[in-house]
Formats: sequence, structure tokens, C-alpha cells
Amino acid sequence: FDSFWWGFVTVFQVLTGENWNEVLYIGKRINGDISVVYFVSLNVVGNYMVLNLFLAILLARFGTDEEDDTDAPPEPAAVKTTAVAPMPLDGHAQESKDDKARLDNTDSLASLDPALIPVNPN
Repeated sequence: FDSFWWGFVTVFQVLTGENWNEVLYIGKRINGDISVVYFVSLNVVGNYMVLNLFLAILLARFGTDEEDDTDAPPEPAAVKTTAVAPMPLDGHAQESKDDKARLDNTDSLASLDPALIPVNPN
């Protein structure tokens, strides 16, 4: 702690845990047992603050992901479908002009689900 820069480097070394016990022993040899209390408390409080900072950043990131998920999903492209009338119970369908035109125009329905394509009963 001879200057601000070396004090900053020493605190950084203690917080990262890189050979901090050597700094502890040097401090104990120069300043006595009070330096043990200082370095242990610096290690505990400093790592607690770094952990809290990491968790705050992590939770903030999860919070923005949840906000994105709550938005309404995009609407799918509109697909024009044609409803097919159910067949009467007696099994005989009555075809109209619209039904014949619909049966002839199955090319536009090829990209749809095969269950939606009307089938000619004849």
C-alpha cells in the first residue's frame, strides 16, 4: 500500500485469490495481527460484493428475456381455406356449381393440409 496504484493491485490480488496468502503474511509481518483481520474481512466482503454483482447482472439478463417472452407471438400468415360441408347421413351428396368449381380448383390447396382438400365422392 505504498501508493494508490499498488494498493489497488493488492486489493485486486486478494479479491481474485491469486496468492493472497503471501500478501497476508507480509502484512502480518509488518503490521501485526490486525492485518489478518483486515485481509480476511477484505476477502469475505469483497467476494460477497463480486458475487452479488455477478448475480445482479445475471438476473437482469433473465429479466429482459422474460419481458421478450411476454410479448404476443407474431400472427401467422393468413391462409385462405374453404370449408367443406359435411356429407348427409344417407351417403348421397348433392353437388352444386360451387362444389364443382371448388373440386376443379385443387391446385391452390396443394400447399395446405391434405385433410382440407375436398375429395370427389364419384
